[in-house]
Parts: sequence; C-alpha cells; structure tokens
Amino acid sequence: MPRKQSLRKLGQAVLEKVADLTISSEDDISPYMPDRLRELATAAQLVAEGRYGKCVECNGNIPLARLQAKPEAVRCVRCQEKHEHVPAYHINPHVRSAS
Repeated sequence: MPRKQSLRKLGQAVLEKVADLTISSEDDISPYMPDRLRELATAAQLVAEGRYGKCVECNGNIPLARLQAKPEAVRCVRCQEKHEHVPAYHINPHVRSAS
C-alpha cells in the first residue's frame, strides 16, 4: 500500500482513538490517560492539517512501522529519543557536602 494511503488509514485510526477516549467516563481514565489523550490530540491536529506522518521536530517522514505501532507518534525515533533525553545530574567534585 502506498505511503499516502497508509497515512490516511492511520490518521483515521488516530481520530477514532481520540473519539473513543473523549467519550470515556472519568472513572475509566487511568493516571496516564491525560498524556495519551494529549498525544492523540496532537496527532489528530496534524491529520487535520495534512501534516500527519511528518516529524514535528525535523520535518522528516516518520516511518510507517513506527506509526503502525504507535499511531499517535509525532516525532521520528531519533527526535523522540532527543526529546525524552534528560541530562544526568552531575555532582561537582569540588563542592563538599555539609556533614
């Protein structure tokens, strides 16, 4: 199936997931649901704008395999890894702790 058709199908799946999540009752929403809903809403916005399947960081194509595994993905793998990277806390070896 050509990329454009696959994106259309995956985009429709995103819109259906958003609809399913927004009609869920508050009791059914897990603690992680707001993040998931935000991700899906962002992907749905990209579908509406015709930009679904493009990385929001580098504007490169998001691989179809990634979108099939996670339709709400808005970044390619490399940009997502950069986005999630949290610098390690470095302790200054010249500062002594107060003990």
